[in-house]
Amino acid sequence: MQDIPGYFLSHPDNCFWVAEAEMDGQPKVTGMVGVEGKNDPQSEGKKYGELYRMIVSSTCRRSGIGLRLAKTAEDFCKERCFSKNRLAVTSPQKAGMAFYIRLGFKLALVHTQFESPKWMIWLTRATILVMEKNI
Repeated sequence: MQDIPGYFLSHPDNCFWVAEAEMDGQPKVTGMVGVEGKNDPQSEGKKYGELYRMIVSSTCRRSGIGLRLAKTAEDFCKERCFSKNRLAVTSPQKAGMAFYIRLGFKLALVHTQFESPKWMIWLTRATILVMEKNI
């Protein structure tokens, strides 16, 4: 997140989108999503799009912003002939999981390999759910 242009915009298979709306006469960020193109180790030469940072402001949820961001990311991946979209969500994010299921994502993998300390994993009892959608 420290260098979005350098990371997401410097490679043709990566991109980042920001949704804005005018609130109280000022432009405000209402959502964002990024895509990173990755090589699929399970298929020769195919790529997939990994979705990152899919966030919609709590005051703007259920207004279609998340759906439009997801569609934009999916269209980007289709243009690059990626085989699928993939993302990771933690188990406490029930609304996020339900949203992705409505979009057609299916559970592909469950694991606990966090980048955070082991005590935090034990404390939260969270798991990471990797979800995929063929496109």
